[in-house]
Amino acid sequence: MLSRTPQTTAPADPSTPWPSFVPSLVDDLRDLIRYANEVLDSITEGTFDKGLEIDNLDSTAYGVIEACRWLQVHQKTPPTA
Repeated sequence: MLSRTPQTTAPADPSTPWPSFVPSLVDDLRDLIRYANEVLDSITEGTFDKGLEIDNLDSTAYGVIEACRWLQVHQKTPPTA
């Protein structure tokens, strides 16, 4: 469940350039899943406080959310990889 209402607006000017983080969104989503699995593994293995899993998950999640919000507002289809 979303903690807030999604941001939606009318489509922006189609000439607005893609931000640098949007073309890598698919790869970032794959990384996010990998990092989430690493967090899960670290919890089950008892090494939760020993690695960078949370930092990786946090920074990647933030980038994914920002890219998704940008796409949501601009109503564009991301470029294919």
